[in-house]
Amino acid sequence: MTKAAEKSYEQLKEAHINDYQQLFDRVKLDLGGDCPNIPTDQLMKNYRNGDYQIAVEEMVYQFGRYLTIAGSRQGDDLPTNLAGIWCIGDPAWGGDFHFNVNVQMNYWPAYTTNLMECGTVFNDFMESLVIPGRVTAEKSAGVKTENHASTPIGQGNGFLVHTQNNPFGCTAPFGSQEYGWNIGGSSWAMQNVYDYYLFTGDKKTLEESIYPMLKEMATFWNQFLWWSEEQNRLVVGPSVSAEQGPTVNGTTYDQSMVWELYKMAIEASEILGVDEDEREVWKEKQSQLNPIIIGEQKQVKEWYEETSLGKGQAGNLPETDIPNFGAGGNANQGAVHRHTSQLIGLFPGTLINKDTKEWMDAAIKSLEQRSLNGTGWSKAMKINMYARTGLADDTYAMVRAMCAGNTNGILDNLLDSHPPFQIDGNYGLTAGITEMLLQSQLGYTQFLPALPSAWPNGSVEGIKSRGNFTIGETWKEGKAKNFTVCYEGPEGSSTFTGNYEGIADAAVLENGKKIETVIDAENHRLSFEAEKGKVYTIDLSGEAITDPEQPEQKPGGGTEGETEGSGDANKPENKPGNKPDKKPEIHHGKEQIGTPKTGDEVGIALPISMMFAIAAGSCVILIAKKKRNKNM
Repeated sequence: MTKAAEKSYEQLKEAHINDYQQLFDRVKLDLGGDCPNIPTDQLMKNYRNGDYQIAVEEMVYQFGRYLTIAGSRQGDDLPTNLAGIWCIGDPAWGGDFHFNVNVQMNYWPAYTTNLMECGTVFNDFMESLVIPGRVTAEKSAGVKTENHASTPIGQGNGFLVHTQNNPFGCTAPFGSQEYGWNIGGSSWAMQNVYDYYLFTGDKKTLEESIYPMLKEMATFWNQFLWWSEEQNRLVVGPSVSAEQGPTVNGTTYDQSMVWELYKMAIEASEILGVDEDEREVWKEKQSQLNPIIIGEQKQVKEWYEETSLGKGQAGNLPETDIPNFGAGGNANQGAVHRHTSQLIGLFPGTLINKDTKEWMDAAIKSLEQRSLNGTGWSKAMKINMYARTGLADDTYAMVRAMCAGNTNGILDNLLDSHPPFQIDGNYGLTAGITEMLLQSQLGYTQFLPALPSAWPNGSVEGIKSRGNFTIGETWKEGKAKNFTVCYEGPEGSSTFTGNYEGIADAAVLENGKKIETVIDAENHRLSFEAEKGKVYTIDLSGEAITDPEQPEQKPGGGTEGETEGSGDANKPENKPGNKPDKKPEIHHGKEQIGTPKTGDEVGIALPISMMFAIAAGSCVILIAKKKRNKNM
């Protein structure tokens, strides 16, 4: 602080802009709207009154990325908490790290929106919780590791982090049972940790850091799970669905999360070629979890005993109201509860997907039961879940509900409100919009999987899919024109598979020349070998074709021959999301708020002093760099 105080405001502002824009400018988003020449607080008020300016949706998207950059960097000691890092006085919930959705949500946009450097701090934090988490596993679950502090990670019998965590390593359950007990929370957090490998391909980190934690968590579940004759499956027990309902055996939340943990451990061990015997045990136990059960209303049951929404029956006892159902909810919202923990297998998990139709239909039913209502972060959670269903306009309805939510969504200063202010919703909203535009959780890249009718024309550059592919997308009248793909992983090349209706008829070009592809017309997929650093265009419009010669497309597996074309893809202009040979423009200085800017992208430049204003809850007016309507 002393060194910062020695610098002038302009020096601090310039340093801040130069710092954050190196990361921020990787992604450009244009959803086709014009930005009105009015202050941001008025723009938000208009939006809540039905003037649904797409500029709002673009701004909140990029603002979530800005907050990610501002709040979390590689080498930081702590991740962002419920208030980011901007706490004043005694913040709600102590500004702690909540492990039943909130801290995980904080890091959902880190990898998908090309901010890898901002996600690693959470991995470091998880590693630091192993030792205190081993104590909690012993004290709260009876699973003991000898020599908590000296046993290498991966050789212990497991660690647990319940709901509330703080910088001092508190991992124990406390508070009310439905609130404090969260035995699946640390396994959920491991999804964020494992995503680092899936998006970067960094096998060294997988081997040295990530896999040991996965292995130790899998070892815990091997010992904690038990066979229920009544349910005819392995169960987690005692088990709670976050912050509501009774303590039971085998909530869908915990059963699903253990399934996902085993999946990650199995995959990682296969990639590294280790622990074959343990892997077979994990596969066997995973197969006996039976996590998704359908209820009488064709919904995903939240509890095994659930019959219909809010009703349950245990054994031969009469059906009754589920105890503590909807705890802590808003009485005006009826059966709506802020948590949707029974659908964790839909998002951020992979258990429920478009290939499991019965489960997907049931998940949609459960989302409909939760409605458009909820807290700010709850709406963000449902945006991500709806995006996974592919119901584009339903997903967009949630986007609007959140952006217009005010104290139950986005405030005038663009920050999220629970209420009160809670930053996770900002991150979750950004992640959700990215999920609408790109998904890659099933082992291939789905282009524009939930593109709503409200965004008929637009483009995005620089977002990421698993496998370390940087993606660009352009669409017109609701249909894709072209996609760009650039592999930036550790290997010399990698097979890319894209999914979009009609993609089997598309041409793939590198440096203007068509390359060989493998098509799967039945599943609308196209594959090709992507060399590191080269940019490939998947052309669905025919506009990008410059070389009429095209190698034969091969249905089914395998390609022959070398990839045609050359071109120095290491130059910035060949990377999606970068401007050709041009340093990104910085709009700041003495310009008045609302001054029209040139360029197609929305950008936000907030100097450090403004971030303190945000922390104080002040209304911050932002400059949006966006094409203005010529008639304005």
